[in-house]
Amino acid sequence: MYRNKNVPGRAAYLAETIPLITAASQVAPHIFIWGFPESVARLVDHWPSHLKLEGWLTWFFKNAPSRSKSWRPSQQTCLHLRRRDGKLYPEHFYSEKHRALAAANRLEFKMTPYSVFQEALLSGFIKRSEQTGFRYQKPESVIEPLLRMTTKPGDLVIDPTAGSGTTGAAAVRLGCAALLSDRSAAAIKLCRERLAAHLDSP
Repeated sequence: MYRNKNVPGRAAYLAETIPLITAASQVAPHIFIWGFPESVARLVDHWPSHLKLEGWLTWFFKNAPSRSKSWRPSQQTCLHLRRRDGKLYPEHFYSEKHRALAAANRLEFKMTPYSVFQEALLSGFIKRSEQTGFRYQKPESVIEPLLRMTTKPGDLVIDPTAGSGTTGAAAVRLGCAALLSDRSAAAIKLCRERLAAHLDSP
């Protein structure tokens, strides 16, 4: 969800998002919430008690255009909330050597992803084949680590604010099924076009 970056906007973000988190936690063991850092920060300690903060993740990019005379915006924040029964799959990031060490219980330091990841915004010639023209489109490489850590092939990934379908594209590439929705009819049309080869029905 995106809101105006002011006090009323952040208050509205909090009031609207907490009930959605509560509802999502009834069907999903992992929840990812994206937004501006100052808005997402308002959620801390307000989510249901059966969820824990697994990670505060930051997507960092250097190629954002800005007219700001102060700090140049170059990040988005993602909260990873997890139910107690939510499984993690750090082994999906291991090399063969690390997997062998882990199997022998000799892997002292876990080779998991950093909580800050740098990926350029989709603009100009950057990953042009991925670009759909959707305003807030994220690169698939930003979504993939989230899914690799929390899913295995055959799992179902749900995105209720699907936008251009990036989560769905990343999910099917990892062997998962995807259930996508969006309040924008244009976004749904874009998702269907992007994922046409993977749809169950025409």
